[in-house]
Amino acid sequence: MPVMWSRIHSTLGLTPQELTYAIVREAVDQGVSEAEDLDWKQALPPADEKKLREFAKDVAAMANAKGGLIVYGVTEADEHATGIVGVTNLERDRQRLRALASQRIRPLVAGLEVFSLNGDDGEPGLVVVSVPMSPDAPHVIGERNEMGVPFRDGSDTRWMSEHQLERAYADRFSRRSFQENALAEMVDQVTERINLGEHAWVMVSARPLAPLSSLMPGLARDEVESLVADALRVAYEVAPPGASRPEILRQLDTDTIGNPLVGLRRWIVRADEHMRTDLSWDIPDLELHHDGASNFAMNIESWLDRDPTSDNAVPTRMVEAVIAEGVAAATAHARRLGYDGSLAIQVVLTRLKTSKPMVAFGNATGGAGREGMARIRSSRPLQRVIPVTAVVSATAEAPVLRSTARQLALDILHQFGVARTTLL
Repeated sequence: MPVMWSRIHSTLGLTPQELTYAIVREAVDQGVSEAEDLDWKQALPPADEKKLREFAKDVAAMANAKGGLIVYGVTEADEHATGIVGVTNLERDRQRLRALASQRIRPLVAGLEVFSLNGDDGEPGLVVVSVPMSPDAPHVIGERNEMGVPFRDGSDTRWMSEHQLERAYADRFSRRSFQENALAEMVDQVTERINLGEHAWVMVSARPLAPLSSLMPGLARDEVESLVADALRVAYEVAPPGASRPEILRQLDTDTIGNPLVGLRRWIVRADEHMRTDLSWDIPDLELHHDGASNFAMNIESWLDRDPTSDNAVPTRMVEAVIAEGVAAATAHARRLGYDGSLAIQVVLTRLKTSKPMVAFGNATGGAGREGMARIRSSRPLQRVIPVTAVVSATAEAPVLRSTARQLALDILHQFGVARTTLL
């Protein structure tokens, strides 16, 4: 997957965009300095045990810190880039580096990318190793009894001491606990802010597994409109529009998108209730957090155009549509901020406590619209739906996003005894 944000982008004053040969050449021309998350290397590691261990050490050290880039084919002096000499960058060269990382680093660094950059005819090629900030840190390198845990100290790579290693493992367990609690807290915050009424709501919450770099610029107010357009495009790839597919984000009008409400370190895309004449609360609620998290919520019962309190209906087609567009919005938001790591996504189906259980509804007549909706035969009513989670790369292609959305939808529908999805 392309690198959309890095130390190079930040130093050159660029916005998040795909890293290209021209961008690296500009960084070299300006003598950009090495840093905790940027390492210039003149040559690929040779078949020498010491050099091979050094490569694994460099990768693990970045994964144990903020992540970053190792760029092969660039000379440096006093830690500043001085020129491009190039390296061989065929697939066998890239595969060799992937294999070295896989063989020598434990646990594996998920999301590690090795790719080539080629300039115009005659220009020497480059190899870039993109190392993510890893939620599985600390990563250890070595074999048998010779093992160590490296970390980045500025532009240098050093070994962790015993107390640093102890802290690193404690941080790993804290990160996992934080992600679980943070997703639940996001749902609680949205539930307190919106009016659930007597309706069933689906909420799709997402958070980056690794914190965004402090170098990344936040999402500006005037970028929200184009981000929603990106989310719609991704949503169409995940679940193509048609008569059978409710379109959720389309319900947000231009004025609403262009004037997002200010929240706590986030933008809220939803018409202000005091400015609306229609208070049916049947429009979506989209939160775009400055740290790359997002929350997409929708009142799904209002789609039925009937009295929801009569049967506590949960239209399964609407559940799938909200999940598809929620996954699309989450990944589009993360990409816009230049995040290329993994997202933890949670889906919650909830409503205010009532004496009646929720009931799965489908189209009994086989039609595509909302007419003829009735309880799905053999489905079972539920007083509570267990939240479900998944992990997906923010830069995943549409088929992977579709598979993730489908699995999340199935995990919800299976609790009602519904065996198949309709849209996904």
